[in-house]
Amino acid sequence: MKVALYFGILLTIIGCNTNDSITLNEKPFNPKTGIYLKETFITNQDTLPYRILYPNNFDAAKKYPVLFFLHGSGERGSDNEKQLTHGGKLFLDSINSYQAIIVFPQCPQNDYWANIKDRISDKKLNFDFDFVENIPPTHSLSLLMKLVNNKIKKPYTDNLRIHIAGLSMGGIGTGQILAMHPELFASGTVICGAAPIQYAEKLKQTPTSIYHGNADPVVSVKYGENYYNAIKDDKGTHRIKIFDSVGHESWNNAFQEKDFLSWIFNHKKQD
Repeated sequence: MKVALYFGILLTIIGCNTNDSITLNEKPFNPKTGIYLKETFITNQDTLPYRILYPNNFDAAKKYPVLFFLHGSGERGSDNEKQLTHGGKLFLDSINSYQAIIVFPQCPQNDYWANIKDRISDKKLNFDFDFVENIPPTHSLSLLMKLVNNKIKKPYTDNLRIHIAGLSMGGIGTGQILAMHPELFASGTVICGAAPIQYAEKLKQTPTSIYHGNADPVVSVKYGENYYNAIKDDKGTHRIKIFDSVGHESWNNAFQEKDFLSWIFNHKKQD
């Protein structure tokens, strides 16, 4: 009799809790801050390693901008380490000035952020490439967009301040993503990269900052210039910075620009 009464009371308590978001003993989200945490995004049987940095004094009740940074081909792999090589320190050092969530995903060694056809065009090793028509995403790019959607759904994400940036292969990937999802990002930053300019009308919708070295022996400066010429307007929505006598590692110059970070985080999509 006592056992039946106990279960009757328990079922009554459970039945009264109709809010699925409320669970007994639910712990508040309180991630460690000040370091890049190692995470793995898993969907079905696919995985995408990434590092994530939460701002100091993170408060899950507040809304934060989120920036996704795409590394170059030299940082591909599965160690969940190398993708922080370029840019990781920049965002870590500035986290108090720009309270944002920073995400560095890592592309596997045998894949690419963008779906392009490339070939070596001359003795200087400039890659001459074309984006595949209809810009279908690569496997890694598809996983990345699922990760982006996952982060967008978090209650502490400000969906009006989602940003994306990338360098080299990551800059090319950023260009493709901006063409595929013009409605999503508040800003785009492309360093020694490119974009499928046949989708210029879509690319124009996201304020974009382009950086390139005019002596780049890998991704010719013509790709940055062609990108800017396809999207520029008289409102100053987009901008380009060409570094004289700078080769492929123009990210070092870009990171030193005084308004590199402020330009990104000052952008917000309209409601």
